[in-house]
Amino acid sequence: KRMGRDDAAREVDREVARELAREDAEAARERSREAREDGPNAGVDMDHDDDDGEMDTEMAALHALMQMNPERALPILKKVLARRDPGSTELRSHALFLLAQNPSDEAQAVILDAVRNDPDIEVRKNGVFWLSQIPGDASLEAILELLKSSQPEEVKENAIFALSQHDSPRARGALRNLALDPKSSHHVREQSVFWIGQDKSPESLEFLKAIYAKETEDDLKENILFSISQHQSEASSDWLLGRARDPKESMDVRKNAIFWLGQTGALGGTELKEIYRTTSDTEMKQQIIFVASQQSSDESVDLLLEIAKSDLNKEMRRQAIFWLGQSGDERALKYLESLVGE
Repeated sequence: KRMGRDDAAREVDREVARELAREDAEAARERSREAREDGPNAGVDMDHDDDDGEMDTEMAALHALMQMNPERALPILKKVLARRDPGSTELRSHALFLLAQNPSDEAQAVILDAVRNDPDIEVRKNGVFWLSQIPGDASLEAILELLKSSQPEEVKENAIFALSQHDSPRARGALRNLALDPKSSHHVREQSVFWIGQDKSPESLEFLKAIYAKETEDDLKENILFSISQHQSEASSDWLLGRARDPKESMDVRKNAIFWLGQTGALGGTELKEIYRTTSDTEMKQQIIFVASQQSSDESVDLLLEIAKSDLNKEMRRQAIFWLGQSGDERALKYLESLVGE
């Protein structure tokens, strides 16, 4: 196979997708922090027209009432959540935020009812998010119930995030069960694996390694590789390097392992050179050249120069020359000039 611009673009697209996943994780955490700081404006689009002034007043009044007397505010919030007119969706989302600030058992029951029954998907997703911010067994029970019920994938995705925010052995066990369950949808398992990967504990790493050994679906194996790469530990790097070197693994797995090792900085130019010299597989060599091209170290440029100058495979030399042209390195520039001058 020839690995030109299109192949490189696909590899970059793969990294962009994973980077977006990482950003989604950070965005979820940031949303939690900002929501609590925003007070009465949490979960609400404040770019209203003048006609929305009445709703803003209602929101402010609900917030003030909740601050003064939560017990008297609760029946009013229930009435707000019972509304079904399209113009009340933001007000209903705000009511869920207020309920989460005083999370009594009754308040949590009201949030759960909204998640189950509100006709607006965004309101339901907001309800799941606020459940994730409420510590304790009651909110965990509500999240687990949601995951067992018939819900849209978007709501279940939020519920998996909510589950990942509960720092308890039971929540971690439930998340792992979702990842293992063959009856779960691919998306549910994928999201579960992702959030397990955000837990950098040795136990999380061991679980991901164990589930990888049993998994047969290539896409999910790729997700597990990514989650393991996020640990960025010596143990995770050693495991990924083992997958990259294992001839029993599929070529996609081996290439992805090399890719993520390079992206996390666990595999530098010196290590890439050692692997390149000991492999005879053309596809693996192509991947190593690409991974080296994405690094800015002197060692990686050294490897590309070595391949361009002395590799017996003409295609490998061509690819190394192509990526040297993208490097901006002075040594690469001089070498390319020497080729043109010959």
